[in-house]
Amino acid sequence: MKRLFFLFLFTSVTLSQNLKLGFNIEFHQIRINSETGILGGNGAPLSVHLTSDYKFTRNFSTLVKIGRTLHQEFLGWEFGIDGKYQLYKPLFIFGGTKLHLNEGRGISNGEWVNYANIFMLNAGVGADITSIFSIDLSYYYPLSKKIIGGSRNYYSGKEEIITRKFNGMIRLGFAFKWEI
Repeated sequence: MKRLFFLFLFTSVTLSQNLKLGFNIEFHQIRINSETGILGGNGAPLSVHLTSDYKFTRNFSTLVKIGRTLHQEFLGWEFGIDGKYQLYKPLFIFGGTKLHLNEGRGISNGEWVNYANIFMLNAGVGADITSIFSIDLSYYYPLSKKIIGGSRNYYSGKEEIITRKFNGMIRLGFAFKWEI
């Protein structure tokens, strides 16, 4: 029993030295296939995530993110996992997947938002500024072009529906993580 207890204690201490928990804030610009090309609208183009970073080796770790996007037309929960490779201090690269669950609803003046589950691939580059703070820039590419919203155009003399399909996204992230 004592051996089992010491094995559990040793494993817990070893694993916790490689684990960081924290949060990140990401500002984004969403590309759509519409007349404007960039998604505008209401709300902040902002995402907030809780993150965990587990270091497997000196240069490789996994990042897990669970959070929410606050942009009005792209509002919804997000779940993602990335592999992160430390090139050399302070630069790193990463890539992975993210699932965005867009929340559909009606908006005033004939605008609407679609329910859509968007599965994306992402890749990026970043830098560790301090031991708890890092900055990264990433690109997200959807695996299917989903309609995330649209509007009715009444001004052209006839009613026409203009849809917005999600084409990709660039995000600038600020992450804060502490060792457990």
